[in-house]
Amino acid sequence: MAEKERILVVDDEPSIRKYLQTLLEVDGFDVETVSSGREALNKVKKGERPDFIILDVLMPEMNGIDTLTELMEIDRTLNVIMLSCSNEVGTVVEAIRIGAHDYLTKPFEKTELDAAMLKSRQKKQLATENQALRDYCDQVTEDLSFLAASPQMVRIRQQILQIAPVDVPVFICGESGVGKEVVARMIHLRSKRRNQAFVKVNCAALPGELLESELFGFEQFSRERYEASRASLNWPTCRQNCCTSCKIINIPGWAGGTWWRRTCACSRQPTWKCTKR
Repeated sequence: MAEKERILVVDDEPSIRKYLQTLLEVDGFDVETVSSGREALNKVKKGERPDFIILDVLMPEMNGIDTLTELMEIDRTLNVIMLSCSNEVGTVVEAIRIGAHDYLTKPFEKTELDAAMLKSRQKKQLATENQALRDYCDQVTEDLSFLAASPQMVRIRQQILQIAPVDVPVFICGESGVGKEVVARMIHLRSKRRNQAFVKVNCAALPGELLESELFGFEQFSRERYEASRASLNWPTCRQNCCTSCKIINIPGWAGGTWWRRTCACSRQPTWKCTKR
């Protein structure tokens, strides 16, 4: 025998609660009623997860929109159908935006309530099937891209599963052909950026003078910006005050800014500094 679907009715009017309870119990539902949004929140916080929550908008102390907001913060998979005496477009849009599945205006026909519940049930079933399909696809993709049985490779897989959820740079090294890109792809699939594009760049194929502009874009460097950047370096004064003969060269760098080199005419020793972008 199939288990009855549970419905929580939240309304401050006793007549509406009694009407909905009688109407739904005739169809075989297990119905429970409460008179305030605070009572409904307490039930959900205790772990109760009804299949449907029928929630009135206009209630004293805590209205339906505030109750809906807190319900969605606890569990966004809850099926909530809103009830109200008014049909204001702003309230309807706000309720749907927060997470309600449907919105009915009092008085309503039983067929309208049945249609709203059917729509909510189908939406939840579709979301469940979609998530199951995503999990299956992720698992199949990982299994096909990383087939290994040796203890060393199993250990690498465990390390990937540990590091992937953490938002830190990862340096992968190894000889050509050992599967560095496979490891990178698996880290990407298990990371928070799995829904974004995986972009691979062959840095060896990019000329050194174009590497920074290819990766980060190009900005015209005017003489005014050049002089301002050079002045911000605060070079130490060389021993023989030959600053006029010092030569400064701007070259691309990887330390969070632009590297500069000064070659002092008296010592012939180059000095390096970096300015932040």
